[in-house]
Amino acid sequence: MKIGFFTDAYFPQVNGVVTSVRETVKELRRRGHDIYIITSRYPNYKDDKKDNVVRLSSVPINRKLNIRLATHFPEKELLDVYKMDFDIIHGHGGGTISLLGLEIAKIKKIPYIFTYHTLFSKYVHYILKGLIIRPKMIEALSRIFCNGCDIVIAPTRKIKEILSSYGVKKPIVV
Repeated sequence: MKIGFFTDAYFPQVNGVVTSVRETVKELRRRGHDIYIITSRYPNYKDDKKDNVVRLSSVPINRKLNIRLATHFPEKELLDVYKMDFDIIHGHGGGTISLLGLEIAKIKKIPYIFTYHTLFSKYVHYILKGLIIRPKMIEALSRIFCNGCDIVIAPTRKIKEILSSYGVKKPIVV
């Protein structure tokens, strides 16, 4: 299968989402799948060509944690992503790259799976110091986004229960 991994967190970041994505990609490739990683561009960071990474323009949103937000400016790489023929799209992270993956899956009428790695409502203080985005807003956005997916993967039973409490009706698997 040709699988698009749309992830808001990837190298040069180092965190649990990046590790999970890297290990899942390695295993799926070992099983013979063709994986493409769509993520944010980082200045002066270069990927190995064999890794099939497509980077989109981005802006920093947290310099201390080295987090960037993809902008979706009309550029060659973005147009190339829209032209790719994925069998399935797997989103990670819940930011603009994940939204792009969901949009492309809907346009192309292919399955969209999303892994809800992080309880974002516990991390609003990292985005604009928590002054604009509040935990209840994250809960509502999580519900809306997850209900737009075909399947949601939760890394733990606790996160599955929390997503259900937000009103997520789509299947959630641990």
